[in-house]
Amino acid sequence: MVNVKINGSEVSMEVDTGAAVSVMGISAYKRIKKNEGKLQNSGVVLKTYTGELIRPEGIGLVEVVYNGQCCKLPITVVKGNVPTLMGRDWMQRLNLQWFKRMRGINFCDKVDSRVKTLLEKYPEVFSNRLGTRTEQELNRLEDQGVWRKVQYSKWAALIVPVLKNSKDPTGPIRICGDYKITVNQAAPVDSYPIPNITDHLATIAGGERYTKLDLSQAYQQLELDETSREFLTINTHQGLYQPTHLQFDVHSTTGIFQREMDRRLGRLSFVKVQVDGILMSGKTDAEHLNNLESVLKILKESELTLKVSKCSFMQPKVEFCGFIISQKAHFNPSRKIVVHCDASRYGVRAVLSQQQYDGSEKPVSFASRTLNIAERNYAQIEKEGLALVIAVKKFHQFLFGQKFRLYTDHKPLLGLFSESKAARVLRWALLLSAYDYQLLYCPGEKYATADGLSRLPLDVSKEKSRLKTIEVAMLELVKTPITEKQLRGATQNNPILGVVLNRVLEGGLTMEPRKVEMKPFALRFSELSTEGEIGDKVKNFETCQRSQKNLLTWSHPWEYPSRPWERLHIDHAGPMNGKIYLVVVDSFSKWIEVEVVRSTEAKATIKVLRKLFSTHGIPRVIVSDNGSGFSSEEYKEFLYSNRIKPVHSAPYHPATNGQAERMVKTFKNSIKNFQGNNIETQLCRFLFKYRVTPHSTTGVSPAELLLGRRLQNPLSMLHPEVSSRINEKKLSDISVDKDLFFSTRRHGLRQKL
Repeated sequence: MVNVKINGSEVSMEVDTGAAVSVMGISAYKRIKKNEGKLQNSGVVLKTYTGELIRPEGIGLVEVVYNGQCCKLPITVVKGNVPTLMGRDWMQRLNLQWFKRMRGINFCDKVDSRVKTLLEKYPEVFSNRLGTRTEQELNRLEDQGVWRKVQYSKWAALIVPVLKNSKDPTGPIRICGDYKITVNQAAPVDSYPIPNITDHLATIAGGERYTKLDLSQAYQQLELDETSREFLTINTHQGLYQPTHLQFDVHSTTGIFQREMDRRLGRLSFVKVQVDGILMSGKTDAEHLNNLESVLKILKESELTLKVSKCSFMQPKVEFCGFIISQKAHFNPSRKIVVHCDASRYGVRAVLSQQQYDGSEKPVSFASRTLNIAERNYAQIEKEGLALVIAVKKFHQFLFGQKFRLYTDHKPLLGLFSESKAARVLRWALLLSAYDYQLLYCPGEKYATADGLSRLPLDVSKEKSRLKTIEVAMLELVKTPITEKQLRGATQNNPILGVVLNRVLEGGLTMEPRKVEMKPFALRFSELSTEGEIGDKVKNFETCQRSQKNLLTWSHPWEYPSRPWERLHIDHAGPMNGKIYLVVVDSFSKWIEVEVVRSTEAKATIKVLRKLFSTHGIPRVIVSDNGSGFSSEEYKEFLYSNRIKPVHSAPYHPATNGQAERMVKTFKNSIKNFQGNNIETQLCRFLFKYRVTPHSTTGVSPAELLLGRRLQNPLSMLHPEVSSRINEKKLSDISVDKDLFFSTRRHGLRQKL
């Protein structure tokens, strides 16, 4: 920073060698300016380091005094409250005496950006902050027998030293292994359930004093068998170390340790274990001491040690798993239990309270959540009933087996167990019948806490609820986190999903397919009653005989698709009459699409395919020849972004894409056979006739297989459906008389019957 006098006022300026001009904010300029006239138009635009463009307000001429030097210099004024910068234009006029201000120069060598990115990815490799303490901790654990040095191991994970307290960089460290790339990928997870802290709080209720015990180096007090030790070996700068006891960062460690602690202490009353923490109490001090002695005896027999500095003995208040537990603040089952429920238009709430000796109520726990879309359509009495159900389910561990009062501010709800009930309310009544409660009415104004919670509910995502699945169809996806190949590989390597996948592929799992009923196609015209007669009639046409060629066959035909628009065959036709056509054929339904394109390049092809995908959806496979448009990177990237598999025909063997080749030939012959010069009309007629005509392979028209319905055509109009005849009958019954007239008004045509 440099202090200068500008127009007689002291101004602190930041020296910026990267700024071409000196800059000052408009507010600062107004404070130091004199009656020197308006700002001059600069005619330039400033560009910041981040690329933002700033249009200055103008340039002002100011008098600058620095270190005995006095001169008039231009200052660029910009909007906003920005720091005042001294740019290179002022530095050239003022002697700043740089040698007095420099304290040192940092030399930065050029580093390849790729190397820099790689180094930033593994910063722990180059950190020496924990180096000395890592050696000390390894030596200490080796002396205690927790780790032992080995010369050889088939498995080895990287060492990860971490601070036990992140707020104390000089504190003790913990030696861990990066097992996520070794044993955590190969070994199954021990899914032993970890207890809920609320279950513990409900179980030890009624105690007067509380004791909290903390195991020292909890996991490392359980000894590993010889087989497991090799898998947990870590690689350090001092060589390979093999653990003899259970280690951190193994995904099954928590479940294993919780199971062992429950096996040792689970049978004791008023004693609860949460991983490495033990909480106990007793109805009396004598019972409390008896429980404590039982725990200490079991720990001694199991050779487990405690950390005295983290233990609390027979205290009126302790902190356990983030909860403050005391006789006053904790749930007491010996006192009367009260639950207040309420429901608003968009949320429900519940408050669990206990009645004190003086008759007042003290809240113990709160619950609230929003209503989903279906629940918001409930009647108000059903919303209030839903609040009761949510309350008893939320506080089940406190209410089950206890007698309590259930309050609602909706008086009609008191008749919940009447003879006439809706099915939903009946289910709720059956659920509540498992509890010993008394349903009472309490006006909302007498218990504002519950009413307020229902209007400030928690998000429904906090509760276990059914989520509405929304399917989103996208034509293109520019970038995805993983590819299908990566997902397939991860599924096969997963110990559970891999087994399921193999069972499905090998036929080990039986599935009942969904029955699909297809009504056979039947011609309903008496003049041409059979399909064979139509075929014979067509073959006798001179035009068809002239263009007919022998059919070619090949040894391995394409497998028939399982659904419409699954595999497409595409090819270019033309030039014909100066135009090029893109022909697209659905292999399942034989539906054909023909679009005029400007060229055979990928850009024109992608434009047509994107249009077709918006109508019929995205296929799985597209078969094409090896033309330049179908082999370009732009075309391949388009298919890849839409998860479409491209298949190209074999060189010099166009029969691979036979469906498209045959359809191109059919299209060309049809265009030649039509008379007239209107190509668009001929194209529409060809597509319509082809789509409504039963195909020789499927026996059904392409429209029926792809669209699921018959397209109306002049022949089908000769035999209309029953509903059409009824509508025509109704229309014919209307006669024009004096009661039927049309009057034309300014705002349109009005019909009156």
